[in-house]
Amino acid sequence: MITRKQKLKRVKNDHIGSAISIQYKREILHKEPMRLALDVYEWVRPRWNEELINLQEQSMALYINNASQLISYRLISTGNIRGTIIDVQFVVSLALHTMASKVILVHNH
Repeated sequence: MITRKQKLKRVKNDHIGSAISIQYKREILHKEPMRLALDVYEWVRPRWNEELINLQEQSMALYINNASQLISYRLISTGNIRGTIIDVQFVVSLALHTMASKVILVHNH
């Protein structure tokens, strides 16, 4: 007779579904602390697509560690001339995956 534990193990091994794979690589992209809006602006401005800046709304998320250093960033969305949508689940998921202490959302206008 198969025990309950064996049945659960079999079900777990046969399960196919959504999965997230996480690989954490500790890296600091910008060592100078980002404490002021000007610090963020000076880092982000050169990274915006100059051709799109007046044509399409864009948003970016910066992921910051406890020392206010940039550990990751991601262009979150590109919209149209009137607006863009920010997926909160996506922003939070990336924050958790990067082990960020802070998140800064930036908009291109």
